[in-house]
This record gives sequence, structure tokens and C-alpha cells, in this order.
Amino acid sequence: SPDDYMVFGMLKAVQDTFGKQGLVSMINVRAMCNYCPVGDAELELNRQVVGVRATSQRELAEAQHKIFQNVTNVILGFVVLSLAIACMAMFNMMMGAVHGRIREIGLLKMLGASPGQLVRLFIYEAVLVGVMGGLVGYVLGLAAARIIGPWLIPGSEVEFSWWHPPMAIAAAVLCSILATLYPAIYASRVRAAEAFRAL
Repeated sequence: SPDDYMVFGMLKAVQDTFGKQGLVSMINVRAMCNYCPVGDAELELNRQVVGVRATSQRELAEAQHKIFQNVTNVILGFVVLSLAIACMAMFNMMMGAVHGRIREIGLLKMLGASPGQLVRLFIYEAVLVGVMGGLVGYVLGLAAARIIGPWLIPGSEVEFSWWHPPMAIAAAVLCSILATLYPAIYASRVRAAEAFRAL
């Protein structure tokens, strides 16, 4: 608990150690019950004792929670931005693949491939790319977190959870499918004659 990182001592001994005889800088008000009047005690101490800042454990916990919430929101923002960039990269890649394989698409149309079959062909390819990208991204992300994490936050450990890899793969597959929908629909609407005329 946070108390494990604290040093406890007699008030007079601490004052003598730091040369603060007769002085108190802060009073932390705690209670063992949920409904104890901690807030009232905090207000009364601040009102009665001049030069002392009394704070409750709940107030400190709320401040820490706000800090962690802000950090979490920033990290989530970076994650969303990364997913958006990945979707744009996948979109450009699939559009390039459609234009590079326009003759193949025309040949499939001449052989009787339906628009739905062409769409499914590109979706299957997107799923395969998403699975591979999710696996590689998770492994690289876990390795980077285990290397950089303890350096940024000393003593921190990155734990492995069984649901992280499936979640990473699912997110990668979803991004791949969303980025591939328009190129796949575009490819399904290409006319065979136009495909061969384009080359």
C-alpha cells in the first residue's frame, strides 16, 4: 500500500531532525469508517490552527484519481490517433492494390465473378493483414512497454493478460475491414472493358 513508502516517527523527533521545532506543515486526516466526519475535522483544523494545511485522505485520493484519469485520457487519445493513422495507411495500401491489380479484377469479372465475390476477396485479404498486423503490433508493443515502462516509472511491471492479444487482433482486423470497404466496393464496380483499357 502507499503506507509502505512512508516513514513514521514521533512528532518531536521529526521536528528536531529537520530543525522545525514546534512547527507543523501539514495534517493528514484519516478515519477508519466510511461515514466519519473527516471533512468536518479537516475544516475545523484549517480554521482553528493558523499556518497548517489539513487535508483528508479522501481528498488526496481524489486528486490522484484525477491525475491518473488525465493520463489515461491522453494515452487513449494517442491510441485513437494511432488507429486513425493505421486506417489511412491501410486505405492507401488497398487503393494501390486495387489499381495495381485492375487487370486481374477485369479478368475475374470476365470469368463471371460477381461484385459480392470481389468485395469478399478484398475483405478476406484485409482480415489476413489485420490478424498479422495485430499479432506483430502486440508483440512489439509488449516488448516496448516492458523495456520503456520501468525506465519511465521505476518499479513498475507490465503484466500479461490473456485477453490483450485477442483485443489487439480484433482492433487491427476491424481497422483493416473499415479501411478496405471503399477500395473493395470500388473494385467490384470496375467494368471489365475499362479494366483492360486502363492498361
